[in-house]
Amino acid sequence: MKAMRERTDLRFNFKMSYLKAHRTAAEGVPPKPPRFKPRVGQEHHLPIELEHDLGPLHLALSGGLVRPLENGLGLRAAATAAHYTLGLMRYEPTDPYPLHRAAPSPRCLYASELYYVTWDSAVLRRGIYRYSPVRHTLEEMPLPGEGLLERCLTGAPQAAHWLLTSVMDRIGYLYGNFSIRLSVLEAGHVISQLRTVCRALGLATTVHPRVGDPELSQWLGEGETPLALIAPSPPTGSHGLQAAPPPPRPWLGADLRRTLLRRNSAHGPNGVYPAAITLSGEEISGLAWYALEEALEDPHSEEILRMGLYLVVFHSSDLTPGVYRWRPRERQLEHLFPVSPDEALARTLFTSEGFRARQCPVIAVMTADIQGAWRQWREEGYFRALEQAGRVAQRLGLAAAALGLFARPAVSLDEAATDRLLRLHLVRETAIYTTLIGKDRERGWPVRMAL
Repeated sequence: MKAMRERTDLRFNFKMSYLKAHRTAAEGVPPKPPRFKPRVGQEHHLPIELEHDLGPLHLALSGGLVRPLENGLGLRAAATAAHYTLGLMRYEPTDPYPLHRAAPSPRCLYASELYYVTWDSAVLRRGIYRYSPVRHTLEEMPLPGEGLLERCLTGAPQAAHWLLTSVMDRIGYLYGNFSIRLSVLEAGHVISQLRTVCRALGLATTVHPRVGDPELSQWLGEGETPLALIAPSPPTGSHGLQAAPPPPRPWLGADLRRTLLRRNSAHGPNGVYPAAITLSGEEISGLAWYALEEALEDPHSEEILRMGLYLVVFHSSDLTPGVYRWRPRERQLEHLFPVSPDEALARTLFTSEGFRARQCPVIAVMTADIQGAWRQWREEGYFRALEQAGRVAQRLGLAAAALGLFARPAVSLDEAATDRLLRLHLVRETAIYTTLIGKDRERGWPVRMAL
């Protein structure tokens, strides 16, 4: 009986999670901060009626634009982009982490903050406005001078920009210093989600790193870190505003808005309790099709193409269980070598106890040339690699949602063992992020909060 009490004790659950390997001593972590920042400035209500026609998923992911956009985002389009990026999407009363958004976060703690930057308009005067996901408003932020605003407006002056920051202590009170890594990965999810929705609204964007920008850091104050500026850019890619090409897989032609509402990181004990299913080779390659597609359309693709995407296939109706690599330029899977889908392999790819990773048909592993990024950008290079991994994981999650699957992003992997498994010691890459893709056995009790 004593042993059973110990096994059900909360401390046991903590020890059985990957927190144990990275959390600092209790006295070294910050106090738990508020989930949302308090209101400090004048609020401007955003339209409740959003743009619901976002087009098909595959077009929004491919780099093509769904509709023409003359003068940047209007307020209704900006409200749509903000809500479908960091707005509250659903409440799950039976889940230990009940508030969910379109971009995932560790334990649904959400370190990311989103700011809308604009020149004078018919509704808003020039300035920087923080998006409030609870009240669906823009809160006007005090500025020290015009210089800061001009530094944030790098694209067309009439078009809106977005500034992404992180309050890392929201994760740090639980994960300690490891929260830096988790917060930047989360930011990658947010960036990808924002760019996908903006593209669906007709606005092409470019990401400008702002990691630790001294002027922005001083303005934001201690406890909030600037990470990236998402600015308008001329349309890129071969599709432009031409007729949409057919999706490479029929299910990738799903409605984007419906896909956003379905995206999830799974339900059930310890986050997921997957059903045992198999996927076809067509479905597995479809999941990876657009994961690195953004790299091929981005003017800074040499940075993104440092990413590698490996797929460890456990259960497929026509593919041999093994390790595959997605070749983005050829758009095909390359079979590297077979594996035996047993418990030991599953534990290498996902170390947390209680989750039957071996029942997932496929586990995606994102890799990066960390040493190369470090040589080129020093500390910022590591952040860039993490952010890119978050982008790839978000796009995988949307593709999985279109197929009715969950995609659980995770950092609970044995990196050294995973590198050996994927034979990365023979190249310059290292595993930095995984996404477990499977079918929910338990669907939970979601209460939709989307506008």
